[in-house]
Amino acid sequence: MAHWDAVAAPAHRSAYVWVVTRHEIDYRGNIALGETVHAETFIPEPPSGARFDRRVDFRDAHGKVIVAARTTWALLDRA
Repeated sequence: MAHWDAVAAPAHRSAYVWVVTRHEIDYRGNIALGETVHAETFIPEPPSGARFDRRVDFRDAHGKVIVAARTTWALLDRA
């Protein structure tokens, strides 16, 4: 949302809104108190019309993905 607010034209910000249409989270491991994780966010495929997926993977110190999240966003007309 911060990226949209920073780069979208004022007319677009007032005419359109981004909404989440789907959210999936796969838990594949644990992190103990004091351990570190690395988060990587990326868009795995090009947008499809006014919809796109964003992925976030959380990796432990060994590089193993312990949490994988996928969120589908859609651009809607505010009206």
